[in-house]
Amino acid sequence: MDQSLRSKVNHRFNPTESELKSLFDKLKSSSANLSKLKNPEFVKREVGMNHNFTIKDNGKNVYQLKILVRKGYPSLEKIDKTYKLLKNFNYSNDLVEVSEDIFPYGYYIYEYIEGVDGSNLNNSKWIKDYCNLIKKLQEIKVDYFGNLNQSFKANNLREYYQNIYKLVDNSFGDTFNYDFSIWDLCNLNLVEKDFLENTLEKINKIANALPTRSAHLCHGDMSPHNIIYCKDKTYLIDWDEARSHFWPSELARYLFFTKEDKEEIKNIFIECMEGNHQKSEVELIIRLEHIYQYLRKIVIYSINSDYMIANDNIEKAKSSIEKLLESSNFS
Repeated sequence: MDQSLRSKVNHRFNPTESELKSLFDKLKSSSANLSKLKNPEFVKREVGMNHNFTIKDNGKNVYQLKILVRKGYPSLEKIDKTYKLLKNFNYSNDLVEVSEDIFPYGYYIYEYIEGVDGSNLNNSKWIKDYCNLIKKLQEIKVDYFGNLNQSFKANNLREYYQNIYKLVDNSFGDTFNYDFSIWDLCNLNLVEKDFLENTLEKINKIANALPTRSAHLCHGDMSPHNIIYCKDKTYLIDWDEARSHFWPSELARYLFFTKEDKEEIKNIFIECMEGNHQKSEVELIIRLEHIYQYLRKIVIYSINSDYMIANDNIEKAKSSIEKLLESSNFS
């Protein structure tokens, strides 16, 4: 029997080329911004999980279009809120249009920034420049830690991680066709209730070691591909993962996904931000963020795999969580 969550997930939006062409025609006629273009052309970009296109006009790059593949992921409300917070931040592109019309789960359009990304630069260069930009982001204060659409809010860092299961539940937008909870995996025999209870109990104790910090806007998707160099300015693009948090979370997410030398990246980042006197706190946040990511992976495995494959991958994720919890840095 298939004990995955696949039957409880809203279908993905995967249109054919002819369907897309028809929808683009509707978009061109209904969008106040695109209707001003003389000869708009949509060029597919093979990046990310959503459908991404560069919109050209007479061969010139004008806009970027993102069409949501999953319902509410990212939340269009969050995207709108993010760009409103960025209104006076002069190092990002502008949001042009956001709508739930035309495409099943909606879309948004933002300005195209002509330049080159940091993928051909050494780590010292692009990380230093990224840090300089997120230092400026710290000036954009938010009065809670959590999701910018307010689907998850915490008063401080401790409360944020002590409710990590709620954070996981609210990190999938409207992917599920019901009110999902990670505890549902226990009913499917994919995760033991004791494992979740023990994990959350240990996280509660670990989070008590966190100091009081002020929440601010975080970009959330640190990558050399998301820092753009123009003639006279450097920009951050792609704000899908933005949230209200504290700056070490920027580093944590990148370290989780990168296969590069993690220690080198970590040391460059910390030195650029605050100096080594903050390293123990940064390490703590990194580990908590990685536990969060592994918990999300458990859910993702349960969606995308059949029962046997999901079980194997979930066991590996659980083992990684247990190693993080057993770290001497938490003692």
